[in-house]
Amino acid sequence: MAITRIQDSEQVKQTILHEIAHCFAFEIYQHRGHGFKWKQIARHIGYTGERTSLVEDKKLPKSKYTLKCNYCDHIGRMYKKPKRSRSCPNCHPGSYNANYKLEVIQNW
Repeated sequence: MAITRIQDSEQVKQTILHEIAHCFAFEIYQHRGHGFKWKQIARHIGYTGERTSLVEDKKLPKSKYTLKCNYCDHIGRMYKKPKRSRSCPNCHPGSYNANYKLEVIQNW
């Protein structure tokens, strides 16, 4: 798959904005991760939220946990056991809804 310079430079820009958002979130709120405060900062500085990796999902190592929606068959991966319940981002985006709770499956 050939990548044009425009696509490549945009991916680099988005990756840098992603990491800058982490720095701001930690400096301002002592917050780590991709939570609400990080997302606010990231959007504010121009991060679009698109995946910046060129690696396809099927090439990633199998995660320890799989999150599965029983309504739309959405699949998510987690490498640590989730500490709280999550709802499907496709069926109920934005906030938690117990009606669309993701099933946590331990892979190993």
